[in-house]
Amino acid sequence: NAVRWSDELYRIYGLAPRSAAITLESFLSRLHPDDRERVSREVAAALVGGLSFSYPERIVRPDGSIRHLETSGEAVRGGDDRVVGLIGTCRDVTDERRRDEQLRLYADVVQNIQIGLVVISVEDPDDVESVHFITFNPAAERFAGAPLSHLVGRTIREVIPYAAGGRFETLVRAVARDGKVREASVYGSRDPANPTRSLSFKAFPLPGSCVGVAVEDITARTLTLWMADAEQRIFEMIAEGAPLAAILTTLVLAIEKQSPPTR
Repeated sequence: NAVRWSDELYRIYGLAPRSAAITLESFLSRLHPDDRERVSREVAAALVGGLSFSYPERIVRPDGSIRHLETSGEAVRGGDDRVVGLIGTCRDVTDERRRDEQLRLYADVVQNIQIGLVVISVEDPDDVESVHFITFNPAAERFAGAPLSHLVGRTIREVIPYAAGGRFETLVRAVARDGKVREASVYGSRDPANPTRSLSFKAFPLPGSCVGVAVEDITARTLTLWMADAEQRIFEMIAEGAPLAAILTTLVLAIEKQSPPTR
């Protein structure tokens, strides 16, 4: 019933090396209460069957903190091939699990957030042909109004040719060049299928020569503000006794502003 730990294992358990004698019972008592029965079965099965073992476990340190370990090992046999003990290793994976959980959380946020997110690779900020579309979230695809998966890996000008040399392209290359977060807005898209659309961009540097861009459709908000301003101008023109033709022209232009181009 003897248990021998390395100095590092004592430290993993929050103890000074060799500060306490360890038995199977004292080892089990340091496990999280919900894990004790399962780990006890794993140890017993390895001792009886002489098999290798591998299991996750949670321990409770003297200060009350919980650590996640991964334990694996094998049975040790004596000269008569009888199992005389177990030997194994314990690895503290608490920080890895926390990091993995954060990554899963971030992935869930990216997938479910209503703001479009795209990632663009920029090998050379001065060469537009080195700017490639890498990945996107579902909201970005909804904004595009069409599938985007077949465009992954293509140059940015192949993905959005009407934006060539425009504010979006300039923004991405500038962030890739100096690594600074930048914001920009486009009032009235070059997209022939959506000429009244207004968009807001926030671009930020990412590892691996990549730039992330958050895209928000601000068309409705922009048109509401623009129409309020147009109404105010029309009322002022009426109050000032402006010619009817000028008032009607301003009104028609206000209507056209929120509609596709008309002839």
